Amino acid sequence: MHDVNLVFDRTDWESALAAGQTVAADATFDGVALADVDVSYKGNSSQRAAGRKKPLNVQFDAHVAGQAVGGHDVLNFNNGFSDPSFLREALTSSSLAPFMPMPRVGWAKVSVGGAYFGFYVIIEQIEGAFTKHWFRSNNGWRFKADPPEAAAPPANPLARAS
Repeated sequence: MHDVNLVFDRTDWESALAAGQTVAADATFDGVALADVDVSYKGNSSQRAAGRKKPLNVQFDAHVAGQAVGGHDVLNFNNGFSDPSFLREALTSSSLAPFMPMPRVGWAKVSVGGAYFGFYVIIEQIEGAFTKHWFRSNNGWRFKADPPEAAAPPANPLARAS
């Protein structure tokens, strides 16, 4: 369990994030100070969930070259949307990692300005650190599939032509 504190540069940080803006902040990750990180909302459907706690994308090296946490320059903080157990991503990743590349997962108590804000699942961003961990080279293609609701309905192989 990690302790993360974000101190935003602006008081209207929630409305700025909701408007699709990236907001600068200073972060403390397990007691280590990280200046000038960028925070933005992550995802789409989970942003529309009720309540203040939204999924976050934190880029540690946005303004300070080489700044990272455990070798990661970007981490995603998932808000548990559709997973009240906060375990599905971790169990899936640890179960499949022996067989295929999977992101590393952890948990964090996140505070904003020193006040507890919420419990999050931390997911490794699928980018450079992930690629270096799993592959010999950082070159190559990465694909992201469309979510099922955006896909065309599957064809029914049992349907007969009239």
